[in-house]
Amino acid sequence: MKKSWFLYLHTLTLVNCLTINNGETKSLNRCNDIVTRVLRAVEKTTGFFSREYENVNLDALLGLRMAEGQLIGFLQTFVDNQNVGKVAVFDSDIIDKVDNVRQETDDICDRAIPHVKRNYPQDYDHLGKLVTTDGFWDTNADPRLINKRFPVQPPSHSNSELLKEKTTDDCFAELLGSSKSSQGSCSTSKRCWDLMSAPGYDGYSLTHQILYFQIGLKMQCTPTLKKRFYGHRNGQQFSPMTIFDELCAKEFHEAEGIAANGFPLNKQDLFLEQGLLCGLLGYQDFYRKDWLAEILSWQDESGCFKNKDYVKAASKMDVTKNREKRREKIVTVDGCLSHKTSVALGFLSTYLRLLLDILPDCFTTS
Repeated sequence: MKKSWFLYLHTLTLVNCLTINNGETKSLNRCNDIVTRVLRAVEKTTGFFSREYENVNLDALLGLRMAEGQLIGFLQTFVDNQNVGKVAVFDSDIIDKVDNVRQETDDICDRAIPHVKRNYPQDYDHLGKLVTTDGFWDTNADPRLINKRFPVQPPSHSNSELLKEKTTDDCFAELLGSSKSSQGSCSTSKRCWDLMSAPGYDGYSLTHQILYFQIGLKMQCTPTLKKRFYGHRNGQQFSPMTIFDELCAKEFHEAEGIAANGFPLNKQDLFLEQGLLCGLLGYQDFYRKDWLAEILSWQDESGCFKNKDYVKAASKMDVTKNREKRREKIVTVDGCLSHKTSVALGFLSTYLRLLLDILPDCFTTS
């Protein structure tokens, strides 16, 4: 998206905001306050990554690319509303600020990619397409709610994460066509399909399962997935949103449990990842005002997200639960975490986009 185009839209926004009457001030304040608060947190986080771009890993780049796609979605929603005669009721400089942050996330990725390629060559070779393919994470999914008709069963693998990171990386690489065993994109070995389509996961195994199907859709692998699914579930037809309805219902149930337990430090990263991945699909349920306030309280003044109990020597294993954690990296001496900060950025950017759908008073008819 070209900067000049959004400067033109900024002019439209300024004119429209100036015509809002006093009777609409309450609505303007509600929408404007929340949008401004979330945007400020997003700006702080991108500022952190802008300073630390030489020290990030591929996971951080993935969070940045997802955030960039959601910021584009925010801008597109603004355009769509303008085109049908609706007037934005937030401050006239919001659009410029969102576009500036969008541009900054793109710039950070461009600067960071050579360092990730050099420092994490295997990750980059397998998964680099996730962060280098133009528009891969551009999405503006229609808002939807968790489908409560799916019964939430207890996980059948509750003592360990069966989908280890190395395994899921290999399966993602198959879909991307960057695995050594791939014969082009959309490859699905029996081993990967059996693992990625199995029921009963929770935790990071469940988020990886959702990400696998998201990558499949982004890579336009629906025909391949459809064929696999048909044979795997006794002739049942493949419906991407039915799959996501089922998996995100499980995610939301688990997220509610994390919230009910007071957001333990060792679950905050998982909570953010759950909300981000299902939020990319349009599920609004994760984007509650009380949960937002909690997440914002985790942000450090530097813009990063930390875990004061995080021990580098235990970065791959939570010994109390025997559950493998996501690849993590401390990027500053005072404990800023690369993965947690990147999924927080993605979560907050998705929140920003969904706010325009969640809050009915962000637009008014001109």
